[in-house]
Amino acid sequence: MNDWEKLSKRLRIVNWGLLLILVAASSLSMFPAFTAGLAAGGLLSIANFSALGRSVVSAFGIYGADKAGKVSIIFKFYMRLALVGILIFILVGTSLVNPIGLAIGLSIVVINIIVLGIVRACNFSSREAI
Repeated sequence: MNDWEKLSKRLRIVNWGLLLILVAASSLSMFPAFTAGLAAGGLLSIANFSALGRSVVSAFGIYGADKAGKVSIIFKFYMRLALVGILIFILVGTSLVNPIGLAIGLSIVVINIIVLGIVRACNFSSREAI
């Protein structure tokens, strides 16, 4: 298993774990619309991140990217962006979810990546000091 596969697996596990912890804590302490927004935002964020990862890995093969791969990534990115935008519009427009909970849920992957970067930077700098 190479470094990208290890990192990708860790990101997936922590994304789902963080979402489950936040939804469980929210269901105990917040109102249902907030918890629904948190869950919906987390699911949208994780699904979008997973789809992006698959499309990038498929477009950039062993030999690098070709022109068709770059166009494919850009097209898929805009299609995903439009789909996520429509879903967010429907969720907020119909008052199914709380917008604050949705925003926090959509930030799960970003929070995970930032924390992982800080942890890896601290581990890397601590090894250099030895």
